[in-house]
Amino acid sequence: MKIYKGQVAWTDSFQELADCWHEAGLCETIRSIDNFSWAVVSKDARATLLHEYDRLEAIPSRGTWDIHSDLGLFANAQHPKGKPWIYWPRHIKQVTELLKEGIPSYDDRSINSMFVGAVENPIQYVNRTKFDWKLAVDNFDLNIQLYSKTPHKYSNLEFLKLIRGAKFGLSLEGFGPKCQRDIEYIANGVVPIFTWNSFNDYHNPLVENVHYLTARHPREAKEKIQQTSKEHWKEMSSNCVEWFNKNCSIKGSFNTTMEIINE
Repeated sequence: MKIYKGQVAWTDSFQELADCWHEAGLCETIRSIDNFSWAVVSKDARATLLHEYDRLEAIPSRGTWDIHSDLGLFANAQHPKGKPWIYWPRHIKQVTELLKEGIPSYDDRSINSMFVGAVENPIQYVNRTKFDWKLAVDNFDLNIQLYSKTPHKYSNLEFLKLIRGAKFGLSLEGFGPKCQRDIEYIANGVVPIFTWNSFNDYHNPLVENVHYLTARHPREAKEKIQQTSKEHWKEMSSNCVEWFNKNCSIKGSFNTTMEIINE
């Protein structure tokens, strides 16, 4: 199995995950000739597109690959000719190291509900300011830094440690249909509360009231948090961790990718 890593401007997200696959001995990684990532399972196999971008503003055009006849896996925004794939945290290595410390229990989490995030562009601004979401959770920290190169108030590790102290995590729509925060919540057993509809395009979708809650406005979010018993939270938190391990952990994400390709 060879993974051709797209020539992109970042080194985290899928780029980091692919490196972890290589380090785990699951595949070989090679620099792609273009700005898209590809999977090639054997010498004679046709390449599978691994679309890691948030939006569908670019689809490859190659003489050896065509979206209408060849396989494309889409992590975030979905193409009608492609297949839903997986998603990832911003830094899978940091998440993996933190998870070695275990998953905090219900009683170990001092924050009932929270949101910590930023606004980096106008699309995020519109999506995250439709309502006064600070009314929904106990701790709300939205850092509005349009076009800033350093929009985040906390380092990634500081952020991960913060959310591990929460039982529920509010999820607000960002630049694409999915947000890495959601995977970071789920990995750490934080029950997410989704506030839009297009977050669940996965090969193995999440299930409402099993892995997550939904809310259309702040009052509904607050009510659902209050109505969720300790036992139900514990079940959902455990289900989240199980889903992450199967679909988004280093080994689980690779196995899911191979499962889709081999279908």
